[in-house]
Amino acid sequence: MKLSSKLLIALSLVLFMNTKMWASYTPNSWDSMTSIPPFISGLQLSASFTIGNTIYICGGMNSSSNPTNGLYGYNTVTKTWSTLASFTSTARFSAVGFALNGEGYVGMGFGPYDIIAQGYTVYNDFKKYDPVTNTWSAVSALPLPSAIQGYTGDAIAFTISGKAYVGLGGNYDNQGVLPVGTTYLWSYDPNTNAWTQKQDFIGSARTQAVSFVINNKAYVGTGFNGNVGGLSDFFLYDPVLNQWAAVADTFPTGGTRLAKSFSICDYGYVGGGCSNNMYQYDPNNTPHWVLMDTLPITTSVTVSTATNVGGDTSYGYVMLGHPNCNTTLNTLVCKYSPPTMCVPAAPTVINNITQSDIAVYPNPVRDVLNISNSGQAVSYELSDMYGRIVVVSEMAANEHAISVENLAAGIYLLKINTSKGEAVVKLIEKR
Repeated sequence: MKLSSKLLIALSLVLFMNTKMWASYTPNSWDSMTSIPPFISGLQLSASFTIGNTIYICGGMNSSSNPTNGLYGYNTVTKTWSTLASFTSTARFSAVGFALNGEGYVGMGFGPYDIIAQGYTVYNDFKKYDPVTNTWSAVSALPLPSAIQGYTGDAIAFTISGKAYVGLGGNYDNQGVLPVGTTYLWSYDPNTNAWTQKQDFIGSARTQAVSFVINNKAYVGTGFNGNVGGLSDFFLYDPVLNQWAAVADTFPTGGTRLAKSFSICDYGYVGGGCSNNMYQYDPNNTPHWVLMDTLPITTSVTVSTATNVGGDTSYGYVMLGHPNCNTTLNTLVCKYSPPTMCVPAAPTVINNITQSDIAVYPNPVRDVLNISNSGQAVSYELSDMYGRIVVVSEMAANEHAISVENLAAGIYLLKINTSKGEAVVKLIEKR
């Protein structure tokens, strides 16, 4: 086979995999697809993170207004729930969650309201969850300055290029009613287990804001300021430059708090905020904000995320609710299909590598994966969606074969190291 014919790398082959889905795929629509078990549905203000096809829900406030420390997993493929190892630190609500390298992180947040101290108990510690062993372990706490150590609830969290960013944590006034926000931003590096202070948010202090990531830049906005009320402005954060910039268009519905967000492909989505409206943000076209299909629930959703399901396409998910918005809690997992099917791209090209340099085939693969290169490749590693390396080897020839017949079916990432840099290809192992 000639090299040119091998250039059906992941994109064209994954597109072939997706043709079977178009008949049932309804663009820009919500599906209230799965009931939430009773022992989970009472939760509010939970933290969440997504690893592979599983959405994890941690902690929150139960129906008796008490903080909890349970961990539950929702498998978006099998549409089933599982009870997992409880969070090993103090029970809490309004914490943050994020995932890095196939592991989940939960921290910060509030405990019970202390009548004598006239404030909520606050936390700045973090724990790491390993889904393979179903265990928690301690990591470095967020080292906030003493002046704002108590401002750790209802913060934002996002991840870019293997690091997590946490900021805009808040607290409440001495009546426990009005949220009081901040402007801080810190970055966490899992390789060094260390936090680094970043440039402060340039907008007004706030809490209960939203964030989403497009093209390795974060968009942060809305929220609540105790002196101003609900906010609608948005800002962009560039982690390479460590700089903030204002975004021209504000969120369409005016002052919004308690909303939730996710991103799919090159678009951000913001909804809830005691409303069933949901908007799509397009950074490349105007108007930037466009009203999408309305949420099937009128609530400020507690959990929102996007996940790639089975390697086929990405969907958004929202679930649970907030006590300030409705008296009847949402008991459904709601799944959102974006206007355009998000097909996994491949290969991800870094530095000066092009498709004329490397070919990977077949994809999907069943038994043997072949790598063809023009002489620059020197090594490769194959990892699963949890970030675990399952195969690693050097390459001494232009043609190389990898036996994958013993691997479980699923999604894998193949990283190829070359003299020009790295190329990453998303693979589908099919059985």
